[in-house]
Amino acid sequence: MTMTGEEKANRLTRAPECLFRLGRFERTGMMTTARLLAKLKQG
Repeated sequence: MTMTGEEKANRLTRAPECLFRLGRFERTGMMTTARLLAKLKQG
């Protein structure tokens, strides 16, 4: 498994290749869950 610094959603499947270049979303302690979910809907 590898991760990138890209903010992107991941689509996990049974294919081993889907575990490479996983995106992530930065969330500080100042960001509420509601704000994070709103950001995910935009992207």
